[in-house]
Amino acid sequence: MEKSVVAAVLAALGAGIAIGVQGAVMRTADRAVGALRTGLLVNIAGGSLSLLALFALSLLGGGVLWGALLRSSPFWGVAGALGIGILTGMAFALPRLGIAAGLGGIILGQMTAAVVIDAAGWGASRIPLSASRLAGLLLMAVAVVLLLPRR
Repeated sequence: MEKSVVAAVLAALGAGIAIGVQGAVMRTADRAVGALRTGLLVNIAGGSLSLLALFALSLLGGGVLWGALLRSSPFWGVAGALGIGILTGMAFALPRLGIAAGLGGIILGQMTAAVVIDAAGWGASRIPLSASRLAGLLLMAVAVVLLLPRR
């Protein structure tokens, strides 16, 4: 297996672990300030750290970074707005569903969007909708239902 594939799998696993830990942290924050404030505050914190990192990178890169940022600003603006919705949704759902069911629902939503995006050809290549892909989504939906808390 190629080193880049192994590195990508490890990066994906690390990101998944980080999302799980972030969910637990946000669950605690939701109890203190509520879901909407948690989503907004997490974005402010992440944005502030990102701004510091971009500033440091621009100093190291001689200012070349700023031109690329300006050319791509509509995209990161939309992604940032989506991020607020994502984090607010997580802050609302995780305390009420538990981390496992909440993240399961989030992953099901991600996979559903990914299947639609693949079928539309918005990614690197078009991957047609198939019965096996729909069955995979159905199995994931069943898993989420099984993970829901029984109270």
